[in-house]
Amino acid sequence: MKLPIPMTSLALGTTLLLALSACGTTPSAPSVPDASLSGQAINCPDHDCSGPSPVTPLPPTPPVTPPPPASSLPGSGPNIRLKVVIDSVTARDNIEWTGVDEFYLLGDLLVSKPDGSRKSVPLVVPTFGINEGQTHVLNQVVLNEVVTPGSDVIGKMTAFDEDFSKDWLSVREKVIAAANAAASGAALLGPKGVVVAGILKGMISVADPILSYVDHDDKLGDINVASTVLSYSMVPKIFYKARLYANGWYDSFDYDVRYHIEAERTTSALTF
Repeated sequence: MKLPIPMTSLALGTTLLLALSACGTTPSAPSVPDASLSGQAINCPDHDCSGPSPVTPLPPTPPVTPPPPASSLPGSGPNIRLKVVIDSVTARDNIEWTGVDEFYLLGDLLVSKPDGSRKSVPLVVPTFGINEGQTHVLNQVVLNEVVTPGSDVIGKMTAFDEDFSKDWLSVREKVIAAANAAASGAALLGPKGVVVAGILKGMISVADPILSYVDHDDKLGDINVASTVLSYSMVPKIFYKARLYANGWYDSFDYDVRYHIEAERTTSALTF
């Protein structure tokens, strides 16, 4: 047997619904955080889940220090030992018709450091006899300096066939003195190629003065030593071959001059 619902209860329920409707409020289910926000920090003070709070940024990642540049040079230490070596001379055809050539070399090498300092290094390869089809091995070190990375070397050499014999012990001293005098002071401050050419010109004038001989020595040609910048990553040995050649009615010759530039790392003190 069902008991009748009192009219008083129905009236109260109806009154409550009408009151809520009049206020613009309707019952709703409890709010649930958006699933798309999963994984984010959500702060709901006083149970108010209106959205996520800003995420605290991570501390910045410290910069990565790159590794030092790889070194191709042998040895260790902060400095570089630089050498220039005259390896050999080969004659395919010599200038003298009746005998061997008396071959010699004069030259100047200019070493420059990043701080702007420069050093002139004159070179003398005294005469040696060589005939057609021969190779004369020298292995003569004409420069040996310790410098900083970033330094460079440039130079110029001139080859001759000696027509009249010289006292090379005496000539060598005079040629070196002339080169050192020409390289003093402001003379080293000009363009590098001009500097070495000027110094070499002074050396030649001493080795083969105008009034000392009936005939000048035969000039076989110039060899330009290209500018080479030194670094830890450079090739340890760079080989060059310069050809000296003429095929005229009066002068005919054909020579190869081989030389190389070598470098290694060292703890030795700088030489200038």
